[in-house]
Parts: sequence; structure tokens; C-alpha cells
Amino acid sequence: MLTVTPAAAAAISSLLDSPEVPDGACVRLSQGLAPSGEAAIGLAVVTDTEESDAVVHTDGDVEEFVDADAAPVLEDKELDVEMEGERAFFSLHRQSLNGGPPEAP
Repeated sequence: MLTVTPAAAAAISSLLDSPEVPDGACVRLSQGLAPSGEAAIGLAVVTDTEESDAVVHTDGDVEEFVDADAAPVLEDKELDVEMEGERAFFSLHRQSLNGGPPEAP
């Protein structure tokens, strides 16, 4: 199952606490296409989820929802974030099997 680093959970929590984000909004990951036509995973703030979405619980109080089509792709991945000032850049990495840092995709 997808895991979320503490840093990514904190960034998502901060994002959802923004005044521009409606109450009750959440983050949903889904499979789609990049502008290049290649398969991609998108992260969006939404107010509604699908019944078939999987819920990913983090150490914090934030839940992420994963589209049923994206779940198999994300099964062995970890969601991480890199901050540059106020901007958050999310990335997916293969989960480490030995407890070390995540493996590069």
C-alpha cells in the first residue's frame, strides 16, 4: 500500500489548511495522462471522493484517497515532498525494503 512520508503528510496538511481550500476537502491521487501522453499520477485537492477509492492513513490526521485504477501502480510507492520556499514538489519513490531511504523510481 502507498505510504506517505511525514514531510509529505505535513505539506498536505498545510495545503488543506489554506484559506482558499474549502472545509472538508482532501487530497486524491489518480491515474491519468501527462501532456506528453505518457501515464502519470496526479495529485488534486477535491471535495468529493469515489466509493471505490482506497484510503491511505498517515501518522498525522490527514487521509489521502487513491483512485482504484491508480492503487496497483502505487502499491509499492512512497509519496514524498521537497519544499522550495512556499512551493511543494511531490514525488513518488519505490518503498525501501531494508529500512533505508526510498529507492529512485
